[in-house]
Amino acid sequence: MRKGFGQVASKQAVSTSEARWKQSSISARKIQPIPKRIRYHLAQALAAVGVFLLPLLYISLVGSLFWVLWVYYRYMANLSLEINGIFWVFLYLGPPVTVATLVSFLVYPLFTRDTQHMAQIEVTPDQEPDLYAFVAEISSALGVRMPSVISLTSEVNAFAGPKRGLFSVITGDLRLVIGIPLIANLQVNQFGGVLAHELGHFAQRSGQILVMLTRDVHSWFNRVVTEEDHELERFSKNAATELGIFGIFIRLAMAILVIVRFIFWLFSMVAEAICCFLMRQMEFDADRYEARLIGSHVFSETTREMFRLQVAHEMAVNELGLFMREKRLADDLAGLVHYHRSRMSLDLLAQLDAAYLARETGWLDSHPSTAARIDNVSGEQGQPLLANTQPAHVLLKDYLFRSRQVTTQYYQVTLKDTFDPTLLHSLGELNRARQWEKSSIEALSRFFGGALSLSRGPAPVLEAPETQAAPDTETLRVRAARCRGEFETGLPDYLEASKRHQALFSEKINRLREQVISTSPESTNDQGTLFASPAVADIDRELEREERILESFEKVMTRRISISQAYLEHKDWTPEYGDEAGWPLWAERWATSHALLNRALPHLQNLRMSRALLARLVEASREGEGHADIDRLMAFEKTRLHRHMKHILDPLKGQNLLFDDEESDRDMHDYLLPYVPDTQSALELFHAATTLLEQFHELRGRILGRQCRLMELIEQKMGFTVLERLWTEVEKDLIY
Repeated sequence: MRKGFGQVASKQAVSTSEARWKQSSISARKIQPIPKRIRYHLAQALAAVGVFLLPLLYISLVGSLFWVLWVYYRYMANLSLEINGIFWVFLYLGPPVTVATLVSFLVYPLFTRDTQHMAQIEVTPDQEPDLYAFVAEISSALGVRMPSVISLTSEVNAFAGPKRGLFSVITGDLRLVIGIPLIANLQVNQFGGVLAHELGHFAQRSGQILVMLTRDVHSWFNRVVTEEDHELERFSKNAATELGIFGIFIRLAMAILVIVRFIFWLFSMVAEAICCFLMRQMEFDADRYEARLIGSHVFSETTREMFRLQVAHEMAVNELGLFMREKRLADDLAGLVHYHRSRMSLDLLAQLDAAYLARETGWLDSHPSTAARIDNVSGEQGQPLLANTQPAHVLLKDYLFRSRQVTTQYYQVTLKDTFDPTLLHSLGELNRARQWEKSSIEALSRFFGGALSLSRGPAPVLEAPETQAAPDTETLRVRAARCRGEFETGLPDYLEASKRHQALFSEKINRLREQVISTSPESTNDQGTLFASPAVADIDRELEREERILESFEKVMTRRISISQAYLEHKDWTPEYGDEAGWPLWAERWATSHALLNRALPHLQNLRMSRALLARLVEASREGEGHADIDRLMAFEKTRLHRHMKHILDPLKGQNLLFDDEESDRDMHDYLLPYVPDTQSALELFHAATTLLEQFHELRGRILGRQCRLMELIEQKMGFTVLERLWTEVEKDLIY
């Protein structure tokens, strides 16, 4: 037996001579069993009573329906036999229809089961000998049975449970599920503490049995309450329509079902509260196993670290959503979690710790509060058995292979048939894209000095006439210097004009919002466009004046891009290192995408106005404001909003996203808005328009930012310095 490892508690664990990891510090001492406290026994007693009493109430309620039916027929038998014809059929057959419908609804959820499965892969002792040996030694130290199966998952969690339902709990055939982000981010002693906590649950067999039974009871009641759109309900609604007068009894049953569901909801909450109370006591005991293995101080730090990793996991999943929009997937989810955890600032960590420690325990919480857990183990001051601070990933033969395998399984379960392995990218590739994104945003700010509104802006490039000779590089430098001078001189006026333009446009929208509810359909043209009032016409004239100021400065912006583009395309320019060779292709692609989006800017402004007017009409309709024909006006505005969305999106169909040096197989239309709803639902149209506006601004900013970053690099090649001026908070408001 290998020195440093305790007695292996399972024949499945590998021999120490085969193990690769050489530094365990678990001593031969055993952790004493945790004595059960009074609250634990009380929780078990409540769970046992609940497991018996709640199903009995369930059965009694169903049985009472048949008893009521029996009493009803006993009463009917004593009535006069003169009742006949259709009325007799109505009285004798109607109640059984009601009772049968109710019983069916109450019994149906018992035959349904949740079909959600966690993405996990099983590993064998031959595949991961060190991991099995490590788990075996902790199991031996705790005096619990070694789990028969170890699985890896992408969650930031670990748990011990039965391999095959309740029978496995009774026989001790248990499974240990480990989140691979824990292996990627924790030290060996912290990871061992987490495993000790989960393996400590193996010593709570009676508690586990009661938890499973109580969970099943809760699930029965919960399915009666929540499963409202299943096949039986749809069948009953159709039957109520088809059966004519007898359909009244089905509708009566469904009305009574509302009351019954409320009663079952109360039963469900009682079962959940009892189960959570028991689980909290089990968590307290498992925490003490963990603290005895690694010490109360390391336990406290590990508990905090688990919460930080959960937040990092949420960040990683959110970023995955952004990557998926570009048809890219990270091939190592645990590595992505590690990336976000490593970038957490000290201030953020302090905020997370404060929020975590401030959390209080609720009636329906399955875990105690952090403060209660730390206080619970404060008395465990003995010498820790495990103090190894190596990274936990040394326990795996090939951590990166396992992490990618688990990540692929996660995608297969969550994305199902839509998962495409060719979309997987390494974290290195995604990190380069992330850095491009960050540098592009900063360049967008620097290049335009904070003066750019993403609803307006420069043309992608000014093309010189074919007959005009290309200027030499020195002439381009002179033009660039003059253009930068005009830019710096005109910037203050442009900023002020941008603020005025934004204020005027907002005022115009507000005027139209008030005008629209007092306008009859006769004061609209054939396309449903409101005829502007004199006040709105005055605002339009002021907007035109401001737009002339903006356009003159935007031409300077465009010349600045055009000069850099011309320098890049000049015959005398040669790349000095590898990446520069791709600059001309990148510039062409980004200019193409920019031009496509620029053509939609007029429709984008109209979309903003139409969206605001539709929102006001919906609000007025709900509150009963305005004239009687407001629904007709709303129909006009829905049609107009739909038309603006189509004008923006249709030209982008089939146009590939051109973010980096590789083309995406997803077009710009799908990226902005995959589906344009019809004109039936005002709310669907409003939400779709909101999404389109947000996505359009984001996409245009990302593409223009890349142009700016490249043009900035070219200006540096021309001998100019980078403008080190970032957007102020005031200037950020100009992005509208």
